[in-house]
Amino acid sequence: ANAGVTVGNPATFSVVAAGSGLSYQWQRGTTNIAGATSASYTTPATVIGDNGATFRVVVTNAGGSVTSSAATL
Repeated sequence: ANAGVTVGNPATFSVVAAGSGLSYQWQRGTTNIAGATSASYTTPATVIGDNGATFRVVVTNAGGSVTSSAATL
Protein backbone atom coordinates (compact mmCIF):
# COMPACT_ATOMS: atom_id res chain seq x y z
CA ALA A 1 0.00 0.00 0.00
CA ASN A 2 1.09 3.57 -0.55
CA ALA A 3 2.67 5.29 2.45
CA GLY A 4 3.02 8.86 3.63
CA VAL A 5 5.49 10.11 6.20
CA THR A 6 6.91 13.42 7.34
CA VAL A 7 10.33 14.26 5.88
CA GLY A 8 13.03 12.96 8.21
CA ASN A 9 11.07 9.90 9.27
CA PRO A 10 11.38 6.41 7.79
CA ALA A 11 8.59 4.60 5.95
CA THR A 12 7.93 0.88 6.30
CA PHE A 13 6.55 -1.39 3.59
CA SER A 14 5.66 -5.05 4.11
CA VAL A 15 4.39 -8.04 2.19
CA VAL A 16 2.53 -11.18 3.21
CA ALA A 17 3.32 -14.28 1.17
CA ALA A 18 2.58 -17.95 1.79
CA GLY A 19 4.78 -20.85 0.85
CA SER A 20 8.03 -22.47 1.82
CA GLY A 21 11.57 -21.38 1.07
CA LEU A 22 10.57 -17.78 0.32
CA SER A 23 13.16 -15.12 -0.40
CA TYR A 24 12.53 -11.41 -0.79
CA GLN A 25 14.20 -8.59 -2.70
CA TRP A 26 12.90 -5.06 -2.28
CA GLN A 27 13.32 -2.56 -5.07
CA ARG A 28 13.09 1.19 -5.41
CA GLY A 29 11.61 1.62 -8.85
CA THR A 30 13.21 -1.33 -10.63
CA THR A 31 16.55 -1.17 -8.81
CA ASN A 32 17.32 -3.71 -6.07
CA ILE A 33 17.93 -2.23 -2.62
CA ALA A 34 21.09 -3.76 -1.14
CA GLY A 35 20.37 -5.79 1.99
CA ALA A 36 16.58 -5.39 1.73
CA THR A 37 15.77 -9.10 1.78
CA SER A 38 13.07 -9.66 4.38
CA ALA A 39 9.27 -9.52 4.36
CA SER A 40 9.38 -5.85 5.35
CA TYR A 41 11.55 -2.89 4.39
CA THR A 42 12.10 0.32 6.33
CA THR A 43 13.59 3.21 4.41
CA PRO A 44 16.32 5.42 5.82
CA ALA A 45 15.13 8.82 7.05
CA THR A 46 13.20 10.29 4.13
CA VAL A 47 14.10 13.45 2.25
CA ILE A 48 11.93 15.62 0.02
CA GLY A 49 13.43 13.89 -3.03
CA ASP A 50 11.80 10.62 -1.91
CA ASN A 51 8.35 12.07 -2.63
CA GLY A 52 6.77 9.94 -5.35
CA ALA A 53 9.35 7.14 -5.15
CA THR A 54 7.93 3.67 -5.75
CA PHE A 55 8.80 0.50 -3.87
CA ARG A 56 8.01 -3.11 -4.69
CA VAL A 57 9.21 -6.57 -3.68
CA VAL A 58 10.07 -9.68 -5.65
CA VAL A 59 9.17 -12.86 -3.76
CA THR A 60 10.85 -16.05 -4.95
CA ASN A 61 10.82 -19.76 -4.10
CA ALA A 62 11.48 -23.00 -5.97
CA GLY A 63 8.22 -22.55 -7.87
CA GLY A 64 9.19 -19.19 -9.37
CA SER A 65 8.88 -15.53 -8.51
CA VAL A 66 6.22 -12.85 -8.35
CA THR A 67 6.61 -9.08 -8.15
CA SER A 68 4.24 -7.03 -6.03
CA SER A 69 2.44 -3.99 -7.26
CA ALA A 70 4.40 -0.80 -6.66
CA ALA A 71 3.62 1.33 -3.62
CA THR A 72 4.25 5.07 -3.78
CA LEU A 73 5.85 7.09 -1.02
